[in-house]
Amino acid sequence: MRKIKRYLPLLAVAVSPLFLGMGTGDISSSGEVHKATKNYNVTVVDDLGTKTEASNFTCEGKLYFDGKKGATTLSVSFDKVREISAEKGKGDRAQVTATLTDGSTVAFDMSCRDRCSGNTSFGSFSVEACNLRKVTFK
Repeated sequence: MRKIKRYLPLLAVAVSPLFLGMGTGDISSSGEVHKATKNYNVTVVDDLGTKTEASNFTCEGKLYFDGKKGATTLSVSFDKVREISAEKGKGDRAQVTATLTDGSTVAFDMSCRDRCSGNTSFGSFSVEACNLRKVTFK
């Protein structure tokens, strides 16, 4: 029993990464879109030209775009974004240009596996970053 108590903290540290990586992204196992803590209304255009009006917009359940600019990881808050335009980049990356509310722009790459989602008048929607062409915040 004494040996078990001695190794219990080590076991807890070894097992914790398994539980920390168990996120579900934007969509739960039941197919429901996670509700955003702040409502962002957007118009989304996908790579087929389909426009979708949505509310409670999130990307991976977050209220910001995660991206890479060179070796730097960055987060661009939805509060600062007027519009993004995107296209399929190299490999599993989407090339994104965000026009900010102050008129400046920032370019970065997003993972194609990142999913953006929200609620529509007819239900919910979800789209992978590589299929995004434009997101306009209202």
